Amino acid sequence: MASRKFGEQVRQAREEKGWSQSELGRQLFGKFPVSHRVFDAAGVARIERGGPVKVDRELVQAHVEVLVPHLDPTEAWLAAGLVPPELTPEVYRRFLEFLADQGEQATARNPEPAGHRPWTRPRPSPRPRARPRTRERAA
Repeated sequence: MASRKFGEQVRQAREEKGWSQSELGRQLFGKFPVSHRVFDAAGVARIERGGPVKVDRELVQAHVEVLVPHLDPTEAWLAAGLVPPELTPEVYRRFLEFLADQGEQATARNPEPAGHRPWTRPRPSPRPRARPRTRERAA
């Protein structure tokens, strides 16, 4: 299934270019050397809705090529849930190390306050006590 975020980005970029769904389908023709897929207006509409369309590298790359500069490549890849082709395992490892270092630095700058406890399930409030019944005396 197509990612809704990716579909929203495609729709926005298509509208910024002033293209109809049919025009985008025509522009995508021939951009799928492996699968030889063809998209008409209905196919483009399925992508934009996040409908039943296989979102793979070939599809994202074709949209990025056709909708440049209105479709940001990095955001498109991330919205589709795929890794950009230029992101090598080494670059990704360095990125994760950078994030870990940033987290350690943030923790060192902002230690947990005294008396801080991690969130736990709140205790149920006690039931109100029943008042003992008293008999009213007849005067």
